[in-house]
Amino acid sequence: MVHRKLGMPPAMGTYGIEKTVGEDGSRLFPVLGSQVRVPPDADTVKAAFDTLMRGLAHGSGEQTYSGYRALYEFGHAVVPALEQRILQADWKTVTRPDATRMQTALISLLHDIDEVWSRSIIDRLLEAGCHPSLRGVLNSIRRYDGRNFKVHQVRGLRVLVAREIDEPDDVRSHMDRWLANVPPEDLSGIERLYVIKRPPKADYAGQYMPILSTITVIWKDPLLGGKTMEWLTRIGIEHTLYHEIGHHVHRHTFGQQPEQEKEANRYAAARMREIHPWLARVTAAIRRILPADICRG
Repeated sequence: MVHRKLGMPPAMGTYGIEKTVGEDGSRLFPVLGSQVRVPPDADTVKAAFDTLMRGLAHGSGEQTYSGYRALYEFGHAVVPALEQRILQADWKTVTRPDATRMQTALISLLHDIDEVWSRSIIDRLLEAGCHPSLRGVLNSIRRYDGRNFKVHQVRGLRVLVAREIDEPDDVRSHMDRWLANVPPEDLSGIERLYVIKRPPKADYAGQYMPILSTITVIWKDPLLGGKTMEWLTRIGIEHTLYHEIGHHVHRHTFGQQPEQEKEANRYAAARMREIHPWLARVTAAIRRILPADICRG
């Protein structure tokens, strides 16, 4: 689920479940309940892998979600099998799109379960040599390294702000204020919120990944100087945040589906009207003044 500005896809390799352990291998966040109870048997693990592979092969978001989520909840019990599948794959050539999707999913899943382990596997793959597009996948996943983020909580939601952003404390204050405008029940179930700088060649404003309900928001600096441009840029980021939360509120699934985008936009518009009532009046006035074709564009 991507909130785009110019219709370009996000960087490959982000399944929205990254960064679950710290630099020393300890988890940054608590394990899920199922990881604490009964370890899965071999048949159960195989069934989850089969579901994930079928979903990726046939482009089924529901099957992909089901298999990925189940394997994630199994935690470290599936890491040896994951490593074996990853190392058996051909990373030096690209044959079919579904094969690339599978490789991306497997390395993303390992990264989500154990960041330190995945870092070592990614390094091995890069050292051995990869096809340029697959190298881009690996670098994209590795970019979500827990050491590169400052972590804090807002009303139970984990917010991770990229350290490479200028003035991360200013980003934190904005996120804290904006999230305070969202009803607590609308934030319930969101695993993490990432705030990152725009990746190279990416032209999207935010994304919602339904597998573990994670949100990514791009933090942009204004293209031109001045307080007005800075304010307008911040308004755009705030709207994007509410848009992605809207996807979560409506429990949207994968894909750029028009009706889902409309629902997320309606949610964001409602939040913005409530928080900035004067903004709606200004927008309406602009639409009355400008020709209709300009307003639509």
